[in-house]
Amino acid sequence: MPLRHSAVLLFVFLASSCWLPFQGAKQSSPAEFVSQIKRVKCDNRDRLESVRSLFSEFGADPGDLEIEDFEYVKNLAVTVPGETDETIVVGAHYDKTTLGCGAIDNWTGIVILANLYKSLKDQRNKKTFRFVAFGDEEKGLVGSREMVRAIPKGRLAKHCAMVNFDSFGFEDLWALQRASDASLINLAKNLAIRNGTALPVKNYSGAVSDSRSFQIKGIPAITLSGLDDNWRSYLHQEKDQLSNINIEKVFENYVFALEYLEEIDSSRCDEFR
Repeated sequence: MPLRHSAVLLFVFLASSCWLPFQGAKQSSPAEFVSQIKRVKCDNRDRLESVRSLFSEFGADPGDLEIEDFEYVKNLAVTVPGETDETIVVGAHYDKTTLGCGAIDNWTGIVILANLYKSLKDQRNKKTFRFVAFGDEEKGLVGSREMVRAIPKGRLAKHCAMVNFDSFGFEDLWALQRASDASLINLAKNLAIRNGTALPVKNYSGAVSDSRSFQIKGIPAITLSGLDDNWRSYLHQEKDQLSNINIEKVFENYVFALEYLEEIDSSRCDEFR
């Protein structure tokens, strides 16, 4: 699907702005999403630096940007402290496969991740948010597995939830069942109902994402996506290109995700276990 004109995106923004999530949160604009998604780098060697640049542009100080340098993979992480050390991990992978540009899978997820950071970094959140761009998801969830492995056993219970964003630009948000906990799915479903929409749950054969690494360690997690049922024609194919992204949908997904994070932040950790 071709890129939509920014004037149309402005209409979507105005229509959605009547239900801003965090009070006083600085919400990104549709025009910013157009610009940021167009900056996708099609070479894996350039992508980590592109993620760093995006977070820096959104106000992350160099000292706050942490490179988790494991033996075979690098993640980028930045923490937004809350009133407590109870932690919500928000993640998306930055790597791509050899085919296509990786615009859909998963630069769209990275843009959502970075804009959520931008919106939450100056808020008074109850919980601590840790935003992580994972490396080598396409090689077997490597970055997320290494991050979870490095969490001290005594800290696992402090991790309330993990919300993962993987591949957008086609339709409204849905949850990947095999990589999502029922408690977080139900929270998202109830939020969607209150907003007059629905949040489907899908279970595609062979589909998995970084939230699964957290589930294995007992941390409640969910993967959200905005693909359609024709996703196999785009993912890991030459058609994974900027020109096939509906940026209106990516922006709408971000707006919902921002409110969803507020729901998690205001909930008790034990509600998800």
